[in-house]
Amino acid sequence: MRGDGTYQLAMNRSTRNGLAESLDNYSSALSMTAERRTEQTSISVSNAFGYGAGSFAAGSFIVAYRTPKYGLTYGQVTGPSESQLGIGGFARGISLAIPVRNGDVSYLASTAAQSDGTTFRYYGVQRNWNAFGGFLSVGQYYGTAERAPGRLSVTDIGYRRFGQKLSTDTELAISTPHLVGGAPSGTKLATAFHADLQGKDTFTTLSLQFDPAGFQTLTSTTQAGFSADLALRRRSPVFGDIGVDFGHTDTRINNDLEHDDRVTLTGGHSWGHFGVLFTSGLDRQRTFGSDTLQRTTGITFNES
Repeated sequence: MRGDGTYQLAMNRSTRNGLAESLDNYSSALSMTAERRTEQTSISVSNAFGYGAGSFAAGSFIVAYRTPKYGLTYGQVTGPSESQLGIGGFARGISLAIPVRNGDVSYLASTAAQSDGTTFRYYGVQRNWNAFGGFLSVGQYYGTAERAPGRLSVTDIGYRRFGQKLSTDTELAISTPHLVGGAPSGTKLATAFHADLQGKDTFTTLSLQFDPAGFQTLTSTTQAGFSADLALRRRSPVFGDIGVDFGHTDTRINNDLEHDDRVTLTGGHSWGHFGVLFTSGLDRQRTFGSDTLQRTTGITFNES
C-alpha cells in the first residue's frame, strides 16, 4: 500500500489605473489531491479553495473509491457534463459505475439548482458500449423539484468514433420539461456534431449545433439558435502555418435574434530566432433593423 498527492497554488494581483495601491485586489487558488492505492483498490480525495475580493470559496470536493468490480464517487458528478449540448453537471452527487460486457453502466443521484433558483433532485443511469467501431453512450435523467410541482426528463444519446484520419462526435438530446423555470412544457430535440479530419499537412474541424427554443437542460434553459464553425489549417514550408475560420452563431438578446457571421485568417512563420504572426478578420452582426460589419487586422513580430 502506498499513497501520494499533488497540489497547485496560484496567486494573482490586479490593479486599476488612477486608484491607490491599497485598493488592489489580491486573489489566490489552491487545488489539492491525495490518493492511496493497493493492488486492488484506490481511494482519492481532492478539493479546491479560492480567495478573492474579500471572500472565500470552496468547491469541487470529490471523493472516489475504485475496485475492479465497481467505482463509487461522491462530489462533482461529471457524466452528463461531458456533453456538447451542455446537458449539465452536478456540484454534489453520488455516482456508482459498474463494468459490464463491452463497456460500463453508471447510476447517479444528485441535486442541482435551475437558473431560477429552484432545487431539483435528479436520478439517472448511463450506459456506455464499445460498438460500431467507436463508443456509444445512452443516458436517461429524471428530476423533480424539491418544493415545487416541476419535473424534467432528459434523454441523451452520443456516439464517438476515433480514427487515424477522421474522428467524429455526434449527440442527440430529448428534453421534456413540465413547470420548470420559464421553459414551455413539451418535448424538445437538440443535436450537435463535431468532426476532425487529419491530413498530411492539413487539419480541418467542423462543428454544428442546433438548440430549439425552450430546450431545458438539467440546470438551465439554453439560448435558441443554430451555430456552425469550419476551421481549416495548413502547414507550408514556404508560408508557414496558415488557417482560415468560418463561423456562424445565433444569439437571442431579449426578444431579438442576433445573427453573427465571421471569417478569420491567421498565419505565421519563423526563420531561426525571428518570427512573424498575423491575423485578419471580418465580423458581421445582424439583428432586426441593424446590420454592422467589423474589421480587425494585426501583426506581431517576435525574436528569441
